[in-house]
Order: sequence, then C-alpha cells, then structure tokens
Amino acid sequence: MSQLSSRNGPLAIGFAPVDGIGARYWLVVPRDSLGPIWRSLAQHLSTVSSDWWRTTEILAGEPRIVPATSEAFVPQTLNWELIGGVSFRKGCYPGQEIVARMHYRGKPKRRTFVGHLGAGPAPAPGDDLLAGGANEPVGVVVSSAPSREGGSVLLYEAAIDSALQGGLRLADGRPLEPRALPYPVPSEAVVE
Repeated sequence: MSQLSSRNGPLAIGFAPVDGIGARYWLVVPRDSLGPIWRSLAQHLSTVSSDWWRTTEILAGEPRIVPATSEAFVPQTLNWELIGGVSFRKGCYPGQEIVARMHYRGKPKRRTFVGHLGAGPAPAPGDDLLAGGANEPVGVVVSSAPSREGGSVLLYEAAIDSALQGGLRLADGRPLEPRALPYPVPSEAVVE
C-alpha cells in the first residue's frame, strides 16, 4: 500500500496490483472538492460498481470484516501478517497477547483462501463451509462478490488440512473451486 498526498488536498492510497486486476486506489478528497475532482476523473476513467471493488478485494486476498464476522478471526487466520495488515513491532491493542503468541510460538491451523462458486446466490459472510460428506463446519465465508466469469468469488477462512484436501462445499451442496492467492503463503497453506 502506498500513499500519494498533498497537504490539505486529495489523498490517494494505492494498493498492490494483482494479476488480472491491475492497480487500485482509494481517493479521499475534501467534500467541497468532490464535484470538480469527480468531473475531472470522469473524463479519463470509467465508473464501476461497488461489487467490482469487493471482487477485487477478494481476488487480492484482502479480507473485509463485517458485523457477521466481527471477533470471529485472529489476524493470522486472515493472512493479515502476509499482506501488511498487522505489525508485531508497534502498538498495543486488545487481544495482542494471543496474536503475538501465535506469531512467535506457533503456526496457525487455519488460513484464508480464495474460491469460486458456480451459479446460485452468493453466500453471506459467516456462512459455513463443509468438507465432503461431513456436516461439521471446517470453514467460514469471510466475504463474497459476483465473479466476472459468472457465479461468485469468495474469500474463506478454513482449517488448512481441509482446504488442502479440497472438496469444500456450502451447506446447500454447491462445491467450492479453490483459486490461488496472489501472494505467497507459508508452505503448509498453499492451495494451487
């Protein structure tokens, strides 16, 4: 993530490019400047829906926490230490001891992965993922969005062993097709 800003002016926050997505930016502008800046940008760029932004977050492996998933994960299971979303060198925060203990003494048994679902409604954050014929959840949907190829893409957190074995499905029976993350993950959590 990089920042481009001027004193008291617009602030552009750039995200690392991802194959098939390219560069993405958040643009933060003062309210009274929004109209002129929008008109200027609209001459050079095309608008897209918020679904497109959510899709790019998922394909980039960037989790978004919503009320349904609040307090459901620790940073390592969402790969936040892999994408620069948490630092173990600065600051204090609630839950720091648990997070630091996992970082310095153990390995997470769960990780976040990207997958694709075929036709049907997009799953909601917090929906369970099941493995094979079992009815016990082995994972949970972090976020989902429409896929450019039809169906939905989703970011899901799951037990590493279950994700590596494959055969995950939603409770309605629809199978999940694993996709590769765009950043390196520890070897015990690689899905190709």
